[in-house]
Amino acid sequence: MARDADDFWRALERGLPDQGRDREEDIARSVLVLLRHRIRPEEAQHLREELPEEIKELWATPGTGAAEERTGRPITELDHNAFLERVIDLTALPDMQTAARATAAVFAAVREVISDTEADHVEHQLPSGLKELWRGDHAIAGPHFEQGPSPFWDLLADRLEGRVPAAATDVACSVLAHLRGRLSDPLVEEIDRVLPEDVRGFWVAPEAGTEADESPERFLGRIGDDLGTADLDAARHAAAATFASLRRTLPDDLADRVQDELPEDLKGFWEAG
Repeated sequence: MARDADDFWRALERGLPDQGRDREEDIARSVLVLLRHRIRPEEAQHLREELPEEIKELWATPGTGAAEERTGRPITELDHNAFLERVIDLTALPDMQTAARATAAVFAAVREVISDTEADHVEHQLPSGLKELWRGDHAIAGPHFEQGPSPFWDLLADRLEGRVPAAATDVACSVLAHLRGRLSDPLVEEIDRVLPEDVRGFWVAPEAGTEADESPERFLGRIGDDLGTADLDAARHAAAATFASLRRTLPDDLADRVQDELPEDLKGFWEAG
């Protein structure tokens, strides 16, 4: 049964810290705007479609500051701490702990009115720390400390060598999504379980309309479209660099299974890793 805006507001009221009382709409709007810019644009659209009409209006509020700088690819690169700092800026909440509790309350209210499937899709795109707040784990109540970026990103930057007119996050966002669309669901799920947190957010389904058996030329063309280039050599280099970096990141058995599922014309990119 579809949930309505009252379900959202009741869930939000249950979770808000005392400092957020009587400011529910302001806090909800601020967190929703930041969340909208933190996930991929197509996922943001899917989430919006499931929201009650009243909440859609908050979701569509124009963003400000860092959240408005980049509304397409690459996704706004706010980690847990930066996200909460932005919440503090927008809401004047007093500290990180309060901002974390308020953010968790808004997240819980969103989950109250969307499907479990959509909630899972959003979770997969959030970084460590925010992911726990999305799940309702209040152990992440203040600044969150990462162990550092996974080697995937250094490998990718080295292999791109400045030959692709896009950031490494742009490249990963596009190539990983299109690669995922070529693989079987069981393999996709196994890869999702072993990817580092800072890579898993880019391991998302491709946009609707992508064909699992599309030709290699179409595969590269879609990557080029994502990256804003008609240069297929640049798209080919982006795919090869990302494949190689992912292959080095995965356990050997999973890397071999990816190779087995790719068509012959794309195996060369994978084997080069």
